[in-house]
Amino acid sequence: MKPLVTVIGTCRVHDPLKKMEKKGLLKLNNNPINQFVHNTDEIIQRISLLKNNMEYPEKLKKFIFDENKIFNSPTFELEDSDIVIIEVSSGKMVSFGNHHLQMNRLVEYVKSDKANDFNKWMRKIRRKTKDGQIYEPFSGEELSESPFKMLNQLNLSLQNMERLTNSIKEILHLTNEKIIIVNHINLPKYDGTILSSREELCLNIEILSNELGFDLFNPTKIITKKGRENILKDNGRDINHYSNNGLEIIGDKLIKKINNKISNMKLKENKI
Repeated sequence: MKPLVTVIGTCRVHDPLKKMEKKGLLKLNNNPINQFVHNTDEIIQRISLLKNNMEYPEKLKKFIFDENKIFNSPTFELEDSDIVIIEVSSGKMVSFGNHHLQMNRLVEYVKSDKANDFNKWMRKIRRKTKDGQIYEPFSGEELSESPFKMLNQLNLSLQNMERLTNSIKEILHLTNEKIIIVNHINLPKYDGTILSSREELCLNIEILSNELGFDLFNPTKIITKKGRENILKDNGRDINHYSNNGLEIIGDKLIKKINNKISNMKLKENKI
């Protein structure tokens, strides 16, 4: 039987497993509303959405989803999946009230508004995210359409270890521990610049994998072994996207990890 797999994350997990589905090695539990997410708050929100346990204001849709693709049409229920692949790729947290937004959606929205000073806005949101900002909307308040007014209405922070720990514990609970967590690609830029926040996040997830006992897939080890020029786009310069060859290699390693995880879960069930 082909494993039935739900994927929550970015193109770095969706695309390799689409390749494996085309090769007949698994069945993806697809849903058009399950678009890209990055941090654990978004992931928890997405799981709740896939379980039909949440709603969101219409005016926030553009900060959560691609426009014109917002409909909930699952292939199977989330609980039917044999395994859930979850990529945690960012510790930058942004929300309006209880609704978790995508930083890149906010950036795209502001960038498209030519009447605003985009660079100034970016400097402000980076500073507010680093320093942390707590804002509680009053009843019925909506997120402003004005980018600079919007800045003062957002909850912004960098995720610390305690918050990451609690979030992953909640993800484990929501998925009955039927998950494999995937790290971001943790390599320096081609010029040698190290992305310290990404490195810290990957290290913390690895620590938690040992402490909490969840399965972790680390693509960096594979890329280091095979060579970044063979796995990453732009001859190894793009540390966010896989080349076609990279999709095949990562997908193959992921399907092996998936099958091993499912086998171990079945052995555990039989012992019980």
